[in-house]
Amino acid sequence: MSEERPKFEEWHKNQHYMLDGKDRYENCWNSAIECMQSNPSWQGDGDNAKSIKVLSLDDIVEKFDWAKAGELAHKYKRDQKWIELGLEACRASSVDPKYFVDRYLDKIDVPKNVIVEQAYRDLRDGVI
Repeated sequence: MSEERPKFEEWHKNQHYMLDGKDRYENCWNSAIECMQSNPSWQGDGDNAKSIKVLSLDDIVEKFDWAKAGELAHKYKRDQKWIELGLEACRASSVDPKYFVDRYLDKIDVPKNVIVEQAYRDLRDGVI
């Protein structure tokens, strides 16, 4: 008997992406399939299948913050949850996530963005 797989939300919340490239791609692909299967609006007649685009690993990482956070955590050997929060703070502040990467991961001398800093504290403290 096969073990039941977790729902997509549980899977991606617990996934660390500390795998080699092939496994990372397979995990992203499997998560996308699970998400589509659990979302009734994505199911339907065969015409819907024609509009499905298979994304490359690079496209997945660029399109989804949870995948980008996993890649950055792996690359910089930092906590994935901290990175997810930083990227979310940028998004909530309408600031390019490159700000967070440049300032906190690459340690480039980038002027502090007080709006992003406040959004980060609010997200961390559960205010927003």
